[in-house]
Amino acid sequence: MTQPTTAATTTQTVAPWQRPGVAAVARLTPTDRPGVDGALALATAPTRHRSGAPVRAGRPDLRLLDGGQARTRAWTLRFVQVLVEVLGGDRGPQQLLRCTSPEVYLDLSRRSEVLNRVASPVQRRRRVRAQVRSVHVAMPTPYVAEICARVEQGGRSRALAGRLELAEGRWTCTALEFG
Repeated sequence: MTQPTTAATTTQTVAPWQRPGVAAVARLTPTDRPGVDGALALATAPTRHRSGAPVRAGRPDLRLLDGGQARTRAWTLRFVQVLVEVLGGDRGPQQLLRCTSPEVYLDLSRRSEVLNRVASPVQRRRRVRAQVRSVHVAMPTPYVAEICARVEQGGRSRALAGRLELAEGRWTCTALEFG
C-alpha cells in the first residue's frame, strides 16, 4: 500500500481560453485531502443534535411523481376546464377537435348545437358558470389515463369521467361520460 504524497501548494498562471489578456489562477492542493473525483462532496448527516440527543432518521413526508404522470395531470386539468367551457357554450367544440376521438367530438358537437338552439348567447352570459372543483387521474398503463372530475354549477354538482389514450405523443379522449 502506498502512502499519499503531499504536493506543495503553488500558484501558476494558466492561459485563458475565452478572453485574451486575462490570466486565470490555478492552485494545487495537498493530496492528503480527500478528493471527490467529479462527484459532489456531501457532508455526512450528524448523529447527534447540538443538545446531545441522538438524531433519528425520519421518513420524509414526500411523494415522488413520475414526470410523465405530472405532465399528464397538468394536461388533464386544462382539458377538463376547456371541456366544461365547451359544454357551457363559452367555447366552440372545434377547440377540442385535435384532442378527442371522432365519436367524442361528434357527441360534443351535438351537445353544443342543442345548447345553442335552447339558450341565446345573452341567456348563457347571465347564468352561473360551471366550475371544476376536483380532477382525479389514474394511469393503469403509461399510455392510458382514466379521469374523473366534479363540476359545480350553482348549487348542483355533476360528474364526468373519461378515458385518455396516448398515441403519437399526444393524448386523445376516446370515451366521455356525463353524470
